[in-house]
Amino acid sequence: MIFLAKIARIARQYDAKLIVDTSGEALKNAVEEGVYLLKPNQAELSKLSGIEVKDKETVEEAARKIVEKGKCETVVVSLGAQGAYVARRGYSEHIEAPNVEKRSTVGAGDSMVAGMVYAAERGFDMRQIVRMGIACGSAATMNPGPELFRKADVDRLYAELLKKMN
Repeated sequence: MIFLAKIARIARQYDAKLIVDTSGEALKNAVEEGVYLLKPNQAELSKLSGIEVKDKETVEEAARKIVEKGKCETVVVSLGAQGAYVARRGYSEHIEAPNVEKRSTVGAGDSMVAGMVYAAERGFDMRQIVRMGIACGSAATMNPGPELFRKADVDRLYAELLKKMN
């Protein structure tokens, strides 16, 4: 058994909320064990669901397929400059990324996951969790190279995303 699948099994036994952002066999095996939140990109979502993801409709179809299998409570698909799509039972939404001047995408995905973990730990609801992730990922793109986000940028972008929330 792959290491991440073992972690997923242990997390499930302890009712811990495991957030997974990986690819390949590790991704497949972790999902088979069951995870709280999965953050694939479009290519990873295609491989995992067996659906060719090419537009918003197929992103939704593929994400819902994974959630409906019952192995993942929430799927958050990172869509780069187009934001993210979130799916869970009874709720799905495409959230546009804020318009920012991009200098580098290095670390944007990891920053997105970090923002979601931060928000989840603080008890935010899923709509806020995903928006915090998008704010952190977007803020990371505003800086050169491997420099990650600045808190002031995240705070501003998160506030903008909350204003647009339905």
